[in-house]
Amino acid sequence: MTAANVLTNLRARGLRVERRGPALRVAPRAALTDGDRVMIREHLAELKALVATEGPAAPAVTVPGQALLEPSPEPPRSALVTPDTFESALAAVTAAREIVLDVETDGLEPFLAGHRLIGLAVEADGVPHYFAFRHMVGVEQNLPEPALSRVLEAALQPGRPVLGHNVRFDALLLSLEGERWYRLLLEPDGVPLDDTGLHAQLHNECEPDASLNGLGQRYLEDAAVKRARKAELLALLRALYPILQVAEMRKLHPGAALSTTELRALHPQVKDNDLMGHLAELPPAQVAPYAAGDVADTRALRDHYLPLLASAGHEFLARELADFSRLLTRIEHRGVLVDRQLCLERITALRAESAAQLAALRAATTPTFNPHSTKDVQAVFGLTGSTSKEVLATLSDPRAQQVIDARRTRTEVYEKLLRYLGADDILHPHFHLAAGVDGEGGTRTGRLSSSHPNLQNLPRRDITNPLLAARRAILARPGFVLLKFDYEKAEPWMAAHYSHSKALYDAYHGGLNLYVELTKRVGGDYQAAKSAWLSIPYGSGVNGLMRRFGWSQEKAEQVRTGFLAEYPEIGEAMRRTAAEVMQTGGVTLWTARRLHFNADMKRAVAQRRKQQSVESDVSYMAWNSLIQGGVGEMVRVAMQRLECPLVAVGAFMILQCHDEIVVECPVDAVDTVVALTCEQMTAFDFWLRPRVECERGENYGDMTKIREATPSPRLSDSV
Repeated sequence: MTAANVLTNLRARGLRVERRGPALRVAPRAALTDGDRVMIREHLAELKALVATEGPAAPAVTVPGQALLEPSPEPPRSALVTPDTFESALAAVTAAREIVLDVETDGLEPFLAGHRLIGLAVEADGVPHYFAFRHMVGVEQNLPEPALSRVLEAALQPGRPVLGHNVRFDALLLSLEGERWYRLLLEPDGVPLDDTGLHAQLHNECEPDASLNGLGQRYLEDAAVKRARKAELLALLRALYPILQVAEMRKLHPGAALSTTELRALHPQVKDNDLMGHLAELPPAQVAPYAAGDVADTRALRDHYLPLLASAGHEFLARELADFSRLLTRIEHRGVLVDRQLCLERITALRAESAAQLAALRAATTPTFNPHSTKDVQAVFGLTGSTSKEVLATLSDPRAQQVIDARRTRTEVYEKLLRYLGADDILHPHFHLAAGVDGEGGTRTGRLSSSHPNLQNLPRRDITNPLLAARRAILARPGFVLLKFDYEKAEPWMAAHYSHSKALYDAYHGGLNLYVELTKRVGGDYQAAKSAWLSIPYGSGVNGLMRRFGWSQEKAEQVRTGFLAEYPEIGEAMRRTAAEVMQTGGVTLWTARRLHFNADMKRAVAQRRKQQSVESDVSYMAWNSLIQGGVGEMVRVAMQRLECPLVAVGAFMILQCHDEIVVECPVDAVDTVVALTCEQMTAFDFWLRPRVECERGENYGDMTKIREATPSPRLSDSV
């Protein structure tokens, strides 16, 4: 069927087809069949061109008995694979040139809650198949468990890529089905994995919603099928778990003397966000259309992104990111050992200490004083703006330090470690390359983040309160030791690479303290100099310094002016970077990866800062992206270089936190691991070569330095 036939067919059935801006709109959408959506997707570009030329034509009129040019597309056959169709479906998957895969599960926590695969959607050369295995309802439609191995054998063939959206999660779930599938899906030489989620990140890391549903609605328009099918599925699930008031529950049990607790146990109230975790309670026949839609939208998104990535020269980067994503999945799979008893003991001690601190503060202020209340703190200290730690630290009132201490004495860090800890005392943190639809995880610069829990927020050594040194809870496994490799001053040396600052060159080779040197420029205020170094290379301007540290405009201008006077080349590099953004809409990192400054990014930053616009801050954000993105890429490349040499000696990366890579190393391989890791982490031909220091310990908190960060000549200088 041609695009003209599709258009005629739709209008003959009374549907409106028109252009709205760049989008093609078909109404009413409820009248679209699955066949219509397939045809629209296949001819989307031609349909847009036709409608733009013709305008919104009225529905075609046919005389009685007149046949349409083409019959309406028949709804596609059922995607559900039955025992009768299993062999033919398996043959189609085995022979396919292209595989798109999506796992349906009973939840998102395989390690913590034991969630597992309930079914597998496989699109083979455009034809969807849904293999059901563990549905709790409609069990007669489940295939026998041994058939799962045959399906995976057919789908996971060496050398043939597997496409998915957030495919690392699918790979993780499937790897738990057996060692063979772990090797095929998670090992570096396994089946090639392509991920439309990573394609979206490379093309536009500022996507407001990078979920399959969000991207489909934005780029596939009416051809996207996931949203409609998910809505149907959620309606079925909500019928199983209706929202009921207690009074309504009582009406369902006339004459029964049931307590509220008993009623709620009989009628569990499931939140909207948790409904999909009950997918196994629907029969396979109801889930199959939804699963087939997921793989169809994934393939369509791949077709959308591939030309865009090719035009940007990012095909190789896409493959590198896919490999890195698989590496992060292996790290998550191994997990880290946590000292459960230490967490419990410190929660008890911190609660007692917090109660004592609050009592002392209320005795010194008011009986209802809350140190976490901005209003209360402002009233006590006469403040009108920020009550941040930096602002309170400038006050001479001793109660200000008491507030700082009380705010820090919290048990959440240990409680979250226990919340996500398995029965085997192993924690499997999630590492994010990009933010999810709920905003969880991810950074737009490519820096890694973590959740479940957020290990980036684990306090380091705390001299004022040792109870808060939560890194002590991360342990080495028996027979292993932890090695922490830290990029020393990663951001300043990256700033030197882009600016060729003479002062930074002298500090690097002369062993000078950057904060002391800058102190001479800002009137002897060492803390201000240190704060400037922790802010300005990240892109902070005068307004940012005022917001963060509570400084007056005069002091913020003095510190920033002093910084740029000490490092004039950085100021010039910031201006060049801002000019690049204005001319090209983004910045280019040293790996050729692009970070974009588009409407999505500006809108997100403005919302986060509660501003109307961030246009005036673009130059600072551009420099921040260049530095943070550059360091993020350096860490990524180093991790990808390191894994195979480490595994060869029985060592494993278990964490990446800030500028650190944490390795779990056999006790008898420490010297070898230190040598090879430091070599690989510094093997970058930047203007100032990265420096790495190493510490060793039985836990992540109590570590001893065994290698200092020393300056090294550029690689090209030694050639």
